[in-house]
Amino acid sequence: MDFIEKISDEELTYVCTIITGKTIKLFFQRNSKEFNKIRPGYRPNGISDGEAIKLIVRFKSKPFIRSFINEYIKRWLDETDAYKAKLIREGLEPAAAFLLTLPETQFRGNLKLYFKVSGESYSEEHIQLAVSAVRLIQTNREVAASNVEEPSGDEAYIILQEQFATARKIWEDSESKYVQKIEMLTMKAEETEKALDVARKDLTSIKDEVAVLEAELAELRKLEKSSVSRGEMVRDEAYQYTSLCKVVPGYDGRPRLVRFSDIENGVILGHYLPDAPEHNKLYTKYTPAEEGFIGIWDWTVTPNISNPEKDFIESAYNDKYTPIEVIILRDCTTLDEVINQMKDGIIGKIATGKVIYAYWNDNGTYEGLFCTSKDLDLLENNTKLKANVFSLPMFVFTEADIFPVNETYIHRIINIGMPRKIVRIKDPLEIVKNILMQRVTWTASKQRGLVKNEYQQFRSFLRELPTNELYSEISEACDCSMKESEEYVKMFIRRADSYLDVTDLESEIISSIIQNHSEFAEICKAAIADEWKQENATQIVQANAELELVQGKVTDQKEVLGQITKEYTEKKVELEDSLSAIEQQKQLAVDVEMKVAERIEQARKNVADFITDMAFYQPLAVGTVAISQTNVSSDIFTEGKILPTEEIEPDNTWLEQQNTIMYELAEAGVSERFAAGLAAYIYAAYVNNIPLLLAGPGAREIADAFSAALFGRLAGTLRLDDDCPIPAIEQSLSCEDQVITIENAFCHLWNRYLPRILSDKSRFYIAVSLYAEDLLIEPNGILNYMVPLLTEFFVDKIPGRNFVGGYMSKDFTHYTPMKIKPWHDKLLKAIKAGPFAKRLLQQVLTDMHEIEQVDNADYDCIFALIPYAYACEKTSILKEELLGHPQKEIIVSSDVISLINTYFGELDESI
Repeated sequence: MDFIEKISDEELTYVCTIITGKTIKLFFQRNSKEFNKIRPGYRPNGISDGEAIKLIVRFKSKPFIRSFINEYIKRWLDETDAYKAKLIREGLEPAAAFLLTLPETQFRGNLKLYFKVSGESYSEEHIQLAVSAVRLIQTNREVAASNVEEPSGDEAYIILQEQFATARKIWEDSESKYVQKIEMLTMKAEETEKALDVARKDLTSIKDEVAVLEAELAELRKLEKSSVSRGEMVRDEAYQYTSLCKVVPGYDGRPRLVRFSDIENGVILGHYLPDAPEHNKLYTKYTPAEEGFIGIWDWTVTPNISNPEKDFIESAYNDKYTPIEVIILRDCTTLDEVINQMKDGIIGKIATGKVIYAYWNDNGTYEGLFCTSKDLDLLENNTKLKANVFSLPMFVFTEADIFPVNETYIHRIINIGMPRKIVRIKDPLEIVKNILMQRVTWTASKQRGLVKNEYQQFRSFLRELPTNELYSEISEACDCSMKESEEYVKMFIRRADSYLDVTDLESEIISSIIQNHSEFAEICKAAIADEWKQENATQIVQANAELELVQGKVTDQKEVLGQITKEYTEKKVELEDSLSAIEQQKQLAVDVEMKVAERIEQARKNVADFITDMAFYQPLAVGTVAISQTNVSSDIFTEGKILPTEEIEPDNTWLEQQNTIMYELAEAGVSERFAAGLAAYIYAAYVNNIPLLLAGPGAREIADAFSAALFGRLAGTLRLDDDCPIPAIEQSLSCEDQVITIENAFCHLWNRYLPRILSDKSRFYIAVSLYAEDLLIEPNGILNYMVPLLTEFFVDKIPGRNFVGGYMSKDFTHYTPMKIKPWHDKLLKAIKAGPFAKRLLQQVLTDMHEIEQVDNADYDCIFALIPYAYACEKTSILKEELLGHPQKEIIVSSDVISLINTYFGELDESI
C-alpha cells in the first residue's frame, strides 16, 4: 500500500523524525546513485539530520524514497497489530486492548496519523474519543510513574484496570451523547430529504424553463449576430443636416447630389425638415461610387462671401451608415422562389451597399432576405448570389416602411435591428460538400500522398477530414448544432461511398435474382448479347477488318524477323572482326591519354586568363554590344516552359518554399533521404547568388525542379558551342527566366563565354553536365566562381518530371543570409581549397545549416566536401581525413563511408 499518498508533508516529517535523520543518511549511503540525482555534489554524511529529513519530504515522489517510507509505516502497523493481539490473548477486551496499545506504538505522538494509514474506516467522533482516552491513559501513567515506590505486577494490572475503567466511563458518556446526536441528525435528515424532494421537483421544472429560455437566448444570439446597424444614429456635430441623396452628373462634369429626403433619429422622413433649406441639389467633393449610387450625406449651409444671394453648401459622405435598398420580386410568392431567383441572377444593379430582396405574402407584409455587396457577384447588368453564401437573415416589414425614390425603394429605417429568423440558402449536404471541397487543395492532397485518379485513397482522405473545426464551420453555415453537423458529414460520406462504389438497392436485388436463377441468367446473357451485337454492329465489322489487317502485319513481321536473323548472323561475324581491331587500338588509346594529360596541365596553366576575365569583365547591358543579330537560333537559347497554373499555390514564407523545393526535387529523382538537405543547400546558393555546377544524372531535372518550385516555370537553357553568337548570351540576360541552365559549359571557348554569363547577378545560373568526369578535365580555377555538386550520390531513381510548381506571394519574405562560419576549415585547407572557393563553400554551408536547423555531417560531406575534393583530385586526402585520421574533424555515417569506399576505393579504417 502507498501510504505517502494519504499523509501530509507535516505528517511525513513526523514519520522521518521517528525514523531519525541518522537512519535516513545510512539509507542514502546504501542508495548513493539515487542520492546523487537529488543532491548532486554532496555525500550523505556531509548533510545534517534536518537536511536529510527535508530531502525525504521534498523528493517523496521518487520511487526509492517512497518504498523506504512505506516499509517503515507497514512495519509499525504490523507491530501495533501484534501488540494488540497479545493483550487480547492475555484476557483484555478488544476495545481495551486497542486503547492500551496505542500509547505503546510509534504513532503515540500523532494518533490521527495512525487512523489515516491503518486502512480502517472511523468516524471523526470515534477518532476524537480514542485520542482523548489514550491521552488520559498517558496522563495517569505519568502520575503513577512519579510515585517513589515501583508497583508490583498485580498492582500494575490493578492500575491499568482503573485507568481503563475511567477511560471507559468517559467513552460511554461520550457515546451516549453521540447516539442522541445521531438520532437528532437522523430526524433532521428525514425532514431535509422531504424538503429535498420538493426542491428536486422545483429544480426539474426550473431546468425545463431554463432549457427553453436558453434555446430562445441561443436563437436570439444567432439573430443578434445578423443584426443590421444596431444602435442610435448620431449626426456629426460639424454638420446641420443629414439627407438621403443620389449621385448624378453635374453640368460641369463633376458629380452632384439629388436630395431625396432628410433623415432624423435614424429614420428617412420622406420629406425635408421644416427648418431646413429647400435645396434639392447639393454639391460634394467626394462620392464613393459612380452615377446612380444612393447614400447618406451630412451637409451644412454657410453664407457665400462672393455671392450673398446664394448659400455655400459643404457636404461629406457618411460612411458609417448605409441605406437599405428594397427590391420587390413581384413574380415571387415564397422565400424559396426568392432564393432561386437570387441564385440564378436578377437583372439590374443595386443602388446601395445593402439590399433586401422581398416578396408580398398573404399576411399583408413583405418578407425579404438581407445581404450586402460582399454576398453578391455584381456583374454589368446582373446581380447574383455568391456560391459561398450559406444563409441569410430574413426581415419582415410593411408598405409604410418603404420610401419610394423614382423606381427604387429604400427602407425608411437605417438601423433595422435584429432579423425575424435566419434562412438557410443551401441544403445541408450541399453546404458540407462545398466546405469539404474548399479544404481539398492540391497541397493538402500532396501532403497525404494522394493521386487524383485513385478514388480509394480519396475516400480515405474524406474520412479523415472531420474535425471539431470542420464541424464548427458546418454548424455555423447550416445554423444547426454540432451533433447535427456531425450527422450531415457522415451522411455526405455515405452518399459519396455509394456514388463511388456504384451500388444501390435496385442493383443488389437484380444481382441476387440473377445469381439464384441460372435459366434467367442465360436469358439475360442472350438478350444482352443480341442487343450488344446490334448496337455495336459497325464496331464489330471494323474490329474484324482491323483483326485481318493485324494478321497480315504479323505475317509481314515474320518475314522481317527472318531477314533480321540473317543480318544478325552477318553482324556477329563483323563484331568478331571489330573486336580484333579494338585490340589493335588499345595501344593508340594509351597514347591519347598521355596527350589528354598534357592538355589538362596546359589548361591549368592558362587558368589565370579566365580569372582575369572574371575579375575585370563588366556585365552586359542591352544595346551596348556592337554585334547585331535579330534572330537567335532556338538551338542556342530556349526559354523555360511555364507550368499550368491550376494547381500552383503560392508560398508565403521561405519555410513553406523549402517544402515545395523538397517535393519538386523528389520528382527530379532525388533520394528522400537527401531531398530536404539538398533543397536547403541549393536555396542557400540561390540567396547568396552563387552559381552551381551540377555533374551527373538528373542534373538538368534538378535545375528544372528548383526553378519550378520558385517561379512556376522550368529553367531556361543556354547551350554553348565554339561559335556561339554574343546576341544569344544577351537574350539569356534579358529573358523572363530567373533560373538558367548552361549546357556544354566547358566547350573549347568557355573562357570567352563564362565571364560574360556569370557576371550577371540578376539570375541564378546552374551549369549542368551529364558526366562527373568532366570536372577532372577543366582547371580548378573555375571552382572560385561555381560550387560543384555530384548528383550520383543523391539521385536514386528515374526523374518523373511531373512538376507542380510554386511561386512567391506578394508578401513573401526571403531568407536573409547569415555571417559566414568557418565550417570544416582544417579539412578544406587539407584538400588545398583556395581562399575564395573556401569562402563560397562555407557561406553555402552556413546558410544550409541555418535553413535546415540540423547539423547533419552527411549533408556537408555529400554536397560540399566530396564534390570539391573530386574536382581537385584530392579524394585520397579527404578519405584519409574522414576515415584514417585519429582526430577526425567531421564524423559521418556508415552509409556515407560506404559510398566513399564504393566510388573512390577502400581505405583501412584501422590506420
